Amino acid sequence: VNDNSPYAVFLDEDVPNHPDYLHLGIKPDCNSDVYYQELNLFFNDFKNRTGMNLIIAAHPRSNYDDAENPFINLDLIYGRTISLVQKADFIFGHISTSMNYAILYNKPIVFLDSNNYSLRLRKWIKEKAVTLDSTIINLSEGTEINFNNLIINKNKYNEYKDNYIKESSTPEKPVASILCDYLTKLNE
Repeated sequence: VNDNSPYAVFLDEDVPNHPDYLHLGIKPDCNSDVYYQELNLFFNDFKNRTGMNLIIAAHPRSNYDDAENPFINLDLIYGRTISLVQKADFIFGHISTSMNYAILYNKPIVFLDSNNYSLRLRKWIKEKAVTLDSTIINLSEGTEINFNNLIINKNKYNEYKDNYIKESSTPEKPVASILCDYLTKLNE
């Protein structure tokens, strides 16, 4: 993203083809064809209604080729999730760990659910959305949402950050800076 135009980011998890399914010997959490069809319809509608761009922050272990990009008319970007989230107006996703960046940068998160997803995935999506007091859209039911009024519950975000991302007693600094400070003190 080269300009300052508003945009949203979808945190891709490669849900229908995630490598963990093979590794764990479990069935995928959804049907691939329905998954991409619902997402593409929703993202197209989102772009038409808001005039905003939407970027796919590709899962690092996904294997999308340009010829096989299942996201119609959307750019897949690898390796820039943090900076994409930092500058985004809001975030779409399911349960990705990368949502922690959205919480750290205080970005509204819209959770995407579907009747096509496994009960396990749907339960996790709902639990995370409730924990953060965030919006859930069921792609199968076409839930309407006003994207101009998305807000975050700062108390819920701070509580989540303290419970799951970092301890409240630790500094608000990158880990590398904390390590450098520690090593500097050792050498004094």
